[in-house]
Formats: sequence, C-alpha cells, structure tokens
Amino acid sequence: MFSPVFDNLKEAVLVKFYSQAIARHDSGAVYFDKMDDIAPNNISDTYLYEILDELFNDGSIKKITERPDRNGFFISKQGIKEVESRIRDRSSLSYLYWAEGDAAFSEDIEEGIEYDAKGDGVADPVSLEIKDTWEPLPLERHSKKFDEAVSATESALREIEGNNGYAESAPEERDRVVWSLKEGLKHMREGLPSRDQVIAYALKPLKFVAEKFAGASMGEMAKAAVKALLAWLGDG
Repeated sequence: MFSPVFDNLKEAVLVKFYSQAIARHDSGAVYFDKMDDIAPNNISDTYLYEILDELFNDGSIKKITERPDRNGFFISKQGIKEVESRIRDRSSLSYLYWAEGDAAFSEDIEEGIEYDAKGDGVADPVSLEIKDTWEPLPLERHSKKFDEAVSATESALREIEGNNGYAESAPEERDRVVWSLKEGLKHMREGLPSRDQVIAYALKPLKFVAEKFAGASMGEMAKAAVKALLAWLGDG
C-alpha cells in the first residue's frame, strides 16, 4: 500500500512525461540515462523506479525497447488523457505542477520519507505540502500589448485549427497544439496566469509552429503571435 505522498509524486512524474511530449511535440521519450529529467526535486532512483513501475502497470507510460542500450519510457495515449483531464481542474496537483514544476512542492521532497521492509514509501504528510507561493502574472487587461497578444494568438489558433494539411499529416500533434493554445487563451482572458503558464501553453507551441512552418502562412501567423506575446511579457 503506497502513501499519499507516493501518489502525489506519481502524478507529478506523469505530468513531467506529458510536458516532455508537449514541449518537443513527439512521444516525449525519456531514456534511462536521462531519468533525472522527470524526477521531481531529484528524488532517489529507488523511489523513482517504484513510481515508473506503477505508472507502467497502470498503462500510463510505455516502455521503449528499440535497442538494448537505449531503453526508457514514454507517455501513452491513456496517460495523455489522464493528465489533460486533471489539468482542466485548476485546483488539482497536476494543474499546479504543470504550471509551476518542482516549485509546487516543498524543497525537500524526501524529507521524512522512510522505507518499510517491502520498500513501500511511508512519509510525513507535511513533507509534500504544496507551497502557497504561486504568484499570478500582473495583467494589464486594457493595455494595447495585451490586446495585441490575445488577438495575434487567436488569429494563429484559427489558422492552425483550420489547416487541413496539418490535420491530415500530423493530427495528434495538431490537436495538442490547438488544445494548448485554447488553454493559454483561457488563462489570459479569464484567469490570473503565471508567466510560466503563458510560456508553456501559448509561447512554446507557437514557436514550434513558427519554426516548423517557416515561410508558410500558418508559420508567419504563429511568428507574429510569438512577437506579440513577447512584447506583452516584456521580452520583445
């Protein structure tokens, strides 16, 4: 029987796999020599591999066995659906971890964690207390830069969503980009997003589209949206 802390870490690791897939717009494969990339706050290898075993047994991740010296895991379609279902709830751990990363947890994740004879994690519930330090991005909702950022992002979204060629050649990738941009716009219009949320939901997918379709109408619209977002964020 695993502790609530184990379940929280398991949820966080799955979000990390999801983030890898979204950021790179591929399977998000993580190989054994790079497992630190998906370890929240650098938890121990022993604890991480227990989490990976559980995620694999649940069907949330799949194993890569392309070469004996190049094994690892990637998030499954089931895992993607799980994460996307959870992060729609802004009060969920998945949403907070998606937005804030390791900062969502206290500094020392394994503080207070002990292992019983079976190797199951037993932890002090306080050791994974969610930090109450989330700070929204100060939004100037009536500023020209904000209006331009929203307008350019909306225009790019319409172009991407309506591009039949993209939908036919890479439907899952296109759907992830569209979903991410819609979430980004929702945060920008209705919520109090952090800077990281704007970057993750809107800026990164738009940069990807701008680079992949450079010179094409869709790529140019994505590029214009990137410039508008950077200007609003103060980086342009």
